[in-house]
Amino acid sequence: LDAPYLFDESDDLFYVAHHTDFDHLTTLTLSAWMYASPNTTGNANIIVCKNATTDSATHRPWSLEYNQVDGGSIRFASGNATSSDVVISASQIPLGTWAHVAATFNDSSNTVKIYINGVLDQTDSSFNITPNQTSSGDRSVSIGGLYSNDSTAGDLFEGSIADVRVYNTDLGATDVAVLASKINSDINLGAGTTNMRSHWALINGSP
Repeated sequence: LDAPYLFDESDDLFYVAHHTDFDHLTTLTLSAWMYASPNTTGNANIIVCKNATTDSATHRPWSLEYNQVDGGSIRFASGNATSSDVVISASQIPLGTWAHVAATFNDSSNTVKIYINGVLDQTDSSFNITPNQTSSGDRSVSIGGLYSNDSTAGDLFEGSIADVRVYNTDLGATDVAVLASKINSDINLGAGTTNMRSHWALINGSP
């Protein structure tokens, strides 16, 4: 991989200013390649998330996270402004290993699916949280850490993150497998751009 961005768990993160494209999603897919540094600690290392007015998970609409404490699980978390819930992968990703991770969510079926390296790893069909639909969740999207109220960093990731994609649909297993086939800056990879809200390559010096 050429020149992936390195996050040092100290002060590195990317954020995209608030945009309505990311507000009030009820069906979505979060996809990224990640490499957790051997020095990684903590249970909520943010890969990508939608920020809120506070750092509380209750208000944060959605996040994809790496949990080193349990050996390296992937977590999808969501808050609806009054409560929150999380789905945790069954498998773990060791430190110092590149992996593709993805989470899909469909509010109408209350279903979250987590994929690791293109393979379905966890399904929760009783996820009763609709991502925050209030203005308290209308803040930036960030990669590599929280950016609460678009001003305060937290839960910073240490390692590398690349090829981050956000869709406003729950991609199927075939499309996720294509995204997991290689780190790729091509926005047309897999499901293409029809339901893509954004893509950040984070390779070769380009965001």
